[in-house]
Amino acid sequence: METAQATTSGDGGPGRTVLVVGATGRVGRHVVAGLLERGGRVRALVRQPRTAGLPDEVDVVEGDLERPATVAAAARGADAAFLL
Repeated sequence: METAQATTSGDGGPGRTVLVVGATGRVGRHVVAGLLERGGRVRALVRQPRTAGLPDEVDVVEGDLERPATVAAAARGADAAFLL
């Protein structure tokens, strides 16, 4: 899995799955919106899925950076990741 940067063009395009860690934060919500606009598939690692408030198109996965197994499971099959 490659690590994408916000300035990288081409990441998150159609057919790509991008994991966003920090998707519910101020910046993360903009990253999610931008990826969806590009036609990418977005997976978000969140601590509390019921209160995440992310768009329905987002694959919301429960997890926490302090539980590495949950991060590994969320990253499985992702083409790129944003850690915010």
